[in-house]
Amino acid sequence: MNIAEAIQAFEASRAKKYTSVDRATIVAAAEELNLTEFTVASDFITDVGNSLHVHPTMIVAAHPFRDSADRGPDPYPKHRHFLELGSWIDTAKPTSKTAASLTALCPVAHMHVPPNRACDYCGEVHSG
Repeated sequence: MNIAEAIQAFEASRAKKYTSVDRATIVAAAEELNLTEFTVASDFITDVGNSLHVHPTMIVAAHPFRDSADRGPDPYPKHRHFLELGSWIDTAKPTSKTAASLTALCPVAHMHVPPNRACDYCGEVHSG
């Protein structure tokens, strides 16, 4: 399927949808990287060559694309080029007690997530 079909299929399987700006960003990244065939995994969209992953809140890729940042090999060695999407909150490594208190821990994904809204990983609402 093409990227627009993959986005539509991914959104249909989730409670959350991408903003129109995020949709345009995702399509632009796929076009820039010359990727045409996509599939929907359980928690992200990927091209058939596995060089681009589109998550609910971020895009990671094996190659640089417009506005992406090279975050190095950690946490995704193969997908080091990163671009946050509109609702992204980087809480994987809180830098203070304040940052940690603004998140909740998802017991399924073992990641910090925004509290008091549907979790992008398991769909449950976690309190902070």
